[in-house]
Amino acid sequence: MLCILLLAGCSDDGILTQRQIRVSDVTLEQRPGGARILRGWVENRSNKELSIVQIQFSLYDGDNRRVDSMGIVVRSIPAGGQVSFREAIQSDHDVRGVRPRAVLIP
Repeated sequence: MLCILLLAGCSDDGILTQRQIRVSDVTLEQRPGGARILRGWVENRSNKELSIVQIQFSLYDGDNRRVDSMGIVVRSIPAGGQVSFREAIQSDHDVRGVRPRAVLIP
């Protein structure tokens, strides 16, 4: 299980910053037939609903070398709530591990 907490609050002008987002329980699932699925949770620790969040992930091979990256979009995360995500990995590399790298809030 992997848990990333990006810490901070709202800026002085009340704009939500990426540091109030927690990405947790990130797993990589190998499906029969070869499909690889990235799963996890995004928690909104602010008091404002987030209509959209983009999470950037680094993808690693069996030797823990970064071989690729990918982004996913999570929509409608309620204030103080969490939402699960599930996304197929589209990479030609033999991906064996994944780590969140950045959270973008448009």
